[in-house]
Amino acid sequence: MRSRRALIGVSLLILLALAAGTAHFLGRPPLSDQQKIYALVVQAQKAVENHSSAGLTRLLSRDYVDSYGTTRQQLVAMIVQWMHGGEEVVVVPEITDLQIREPFADMHVQVRLWEGREPVGPGAEYALAVRLRREGRTWKVITADGWAAAQGDVMNDE
Repeated sequence: MRSRRALIGVSLLILLALAAGTAHFLGRPPLSDQQKIYALVVQAQKAVENHSSAGLTRLLSRDYVDSYGTTRQQLVAMIVQWMHGGEEVVVVPEITDLQIREPFADMHVQVRLWEGREPVGPGAEYALAVRLRREGRTWKVITADGWAAAQGDVMNDE
């Protein structure tokens, strides 16, 4: 009898904890578009630093095409090739401008990049112009300019 009461008590505690967690989660206000876009930039930073080509390419729209004429498929191949090299990098992005006009957003990002585990010296700096589009509940990159300078630096180092 005592073990049955204990089992019922533990079950009730688990149900209460789940209910409280669900209520907290449902009661949390949804992220603003600005917060979602900042989170996307952090995801991109972590993907680059962790050499996660899947994590980085997940942020690209299927309709990606940039001013160089590079399609999503071509860019994914470049990302995979670069990530395969395995060089450790530190990336520090800074959004310098963000304009949201549903369903699009335009942002300028200054990216400082260091090779190695620790940021030593001034690092390389790149200016990116990025256009995003809301696709469902998420934002996806539909075009980005400025990355070719970084690609040129990486290819020249090899």
